[in-house]
Amino acid sequence: MTKEVMEIMDEEGQRKTLRKFLCLVEFTKADGTRRVMRCTTAPDLLEKYEAVEEGEAEGYKPAPRVPGLIRVFDVEKKGWRSYRVDRVTKFTLVSLSQG
Repeated sequence: MTKEVMEIMDEEGQRKTLRKFLCLVEFTKADGTRRVMRCTTAPDLLEKYEAVEEGEAEGYKPAPRVPGLIRVFDVEKKGWRSYRVDRVTKFTLVSLSQG
């Protein structure tokens, strides 16, 4: 299932969506280049993509929030990354949290 979000959500909306789903986030990096990232903070997906140890996903606590900055797990790079909300050009829901 892919659902394009035409109007980009605010920061809290993006955080809530990432907590439940795998998303595609397109944004402009600080150096001006365009980046597309498949990412999530959904507990079941963090375990599936080995971002946390098996059985630890439910107890996972994300890093402290920094206003305007969202930290996510990039499922293609298999690592934690972050992006600035004000640089997002497209935010797409890729799939339900089942992956």
